[in-house]
Amino acid sequence: MFDSFRFSKPRRVFGLIFCAQVLILCGVSKVFAQCPAITNHGWPQNAIVRYTIDNTYNDEQKRQVRAAADAWNQANSSNNSKVSFLEDTTGQNFSLEFIIGPLQRGNPAQFAGTFDGTTGTVKTGTITYDPNNTFPGTSTLIADPSRPGYSTIVTKLLLHEMGHLMGLDHPFVPPDPCNQSKGAT
Repeated sequence: MFDSFRFSKPRRVFGLIFCAQVLILCGVSKVFAQCPAITNHGWPQNAIVRYTIDNTYNDEQKRQVRAAADAWNQANSSNNSKVSFLEDTTGQNFSLEFIIGPLQRGNPAQFAGTFDGTTGTVKTGTITYDPNNTFPGTSTLIADPSRPGYSTIVTKLLLHEMGHLMGLDHPFVPPDPCNQSKGAT
């Protein structure tokens, strides 16, 4: 009984440190919420995930995909996942695909994955990005190339979706996000 407690506490601490690293990479300066993990729903430990970028991405979007993969490589080199992302420029031997496609308004990116039925780990993944996605009820692009911040917005969206394929879930958001005793999520 006491042995299992000793091992669970360091795992919890590791998870919080890992989550903080991801949030820092995304430009968050203060961390108040935990990033819960989805048990066994990530790439297998030490996996080399070969990815391909669909040719419908423009050069700037491709640069941002690579920046997201590089950021995860940096974070994963110092955490226990040791998952690394390697671009497959042939488009023939990959387990993660970045594609462009239409998504529900207000949702500019989303992930989908297939999972191993025994281990629950990710076998393949697809991250869809919709560059024409708008804020609900408006015609304003979420990732507008003519607006400040475009040079990193696609990276941040993809970091988020890649995080789901790493096994991270969304943090709990209370019913009234403006009334939080420990800060915003």
